[in-house]
Order: sequence, then structure tokens, then C-alpha cells
Amino acid sequence: MERLLDAFFETHPEVGAVVGANFHLKTMDATFSLPAKDAKAASSLGVGVFGDALAASGLEPTEIVEINVQAVNAVEELSGGELLPA
Repeated sequence: MERLLDAFFETHPEVGAVVGANFHLKTMDATFSLPAKDAKAASSLGVGVFGDALAASGLEPTEIVEINVQAVNAVEELSGGELLPA
């Protein structure tokens, strides 16, 4: 799990990846965000980002169980200049 997270930070730090695991089911999950014009573009970009991180981690590719894409349209600006999804 740490190897995959480190690989995300190494290859695509801009996506803010979070990696988790369900040891009982022997699965790992990665959640990250990226800008895209629509869900199809986001899916394609996301697969590339994940593939880059997986290759950099040195982990063996496994079956992909699920891919989810969620659109976030509104962005709220904080007083400090940071942007967060609304």
C-alpha cells in the first residue's frame, strides 16, 4: 500500500492520491482527482495516471475490480487562496 502511494507522489503528485486496502478481501483502492472535460476523458486520464503509479511502484498488476468517475463542477475559493470542491 505504501509503495503505491509513494509511486503516486512520485509520478503524479498533483492528483492528491489516497490509497487504502481491505486486507480481508485482499484488495487495494486508490482515490484521486484530476481535471477533465467529461467523464470519458477523466476515465482515460485516470487509467493512465493509475498505470504510471502502478508501474513506478513495482507491484504486480492485478485484476481491476471497479473504476468510478465522479464529476465535481463547482469550486469554492477559501480566504487563503486554496481551492476546494464545493
